[in-house]
Amino acid sequence: MLHATAAGRAWLITLDEDEAVRIVQKKGFSIPTRFNPRPIVTDERTLRAELRASRERGYGLANEEGEAGMVAMVRFSFLWKRRREP
Repeated sequence: MLHATAAGRAWLITLDEDEAVRIVQKKGFSIPTRFNPRPIVTDERTLRAELRASRERGYGLANEEGEAGMVAMVRFSFLWKRRREP
């Protein structure tokens, strides 16, 4: 379900695109029936397009894919790495 959630997409864009695609393909593109039947990402082509759009925006976005009327945005911050550097 990484491909169908804002948090999943935000995490996937931290990976190399080919690695992200392999992970999603391994799990498949289906989503549980309890989710809204409006998936944007349904195959490798749409996954790559959404990953590119998410990278350009700087955050993962899911628009009514999990639930009708719900929009979610997630952006990861890597500030913790800076604090750990000497």
